[in-house]
Amino acid sequence: MNHPIDQQTPWQGAHHLSLVTRDLDATVRFYHGLLGMPLFGAMGPSQNHGAHYLFKAGHFIMHFFEQSDAEIPTPPVGWETHGVAFLPGTYQHVALELADESALLDLQMRLASAGVAVTDVSSEGPIRLFYFTDNNGILIEANWTPFDTFAMPIDYSNQELFSDPDPSPAVQELMRDGRLGA
Repeated sequence: MNHPIDQQTPWQGAHHLSLVTRDLDATVRFYHGLLGMPLFGAMGPSQNHGAHYLFKAGHFIMHFFEQSDAEIPTPPVGWETHGVAFLPGTYQHVALELADESALLDLQMRLASAGVAVTDVSSEGPIRLFYFTDNNGILIEANWTPFDTFAMPIDYSNQELFSDPDPSPAVQELMRDGRLGA
């Protein structure tokens, strides 16, 4: 099951993330109105789920199903000043990339001006980012990277991207051998 880099599955990237909202109208106002993500589709309910809407974020789609009684894990009170903590369950946050640092800073100011809680802009290695929550309380990261993440070759010796002082055994194998053993 170990494929050389040149024989990997030709993924094109993430297509969409499906989430639940209690209120599609408020979600349209937040994502289309405040974040500026064009509404891409608005589909009615089917036998398996409620109405669902799609928003374009560059080459990625944010997809929301309406469920009025949804239980949505939200960050604890004070998260924006005390740091982002893990949420119950497997979902933590979605990260959306902006075109440049100016767009990142403009979005942070626009959200703060609209009364949305935001963190300060910080750096994770080369990535500049901040967090905010949407109208549902869903944690979102907005970021900008000063290089094309997807165009650069994988380099296990890159200290900015592979900085774990105690990497898992699988990562140690990749760093040492460039591949995983059988």
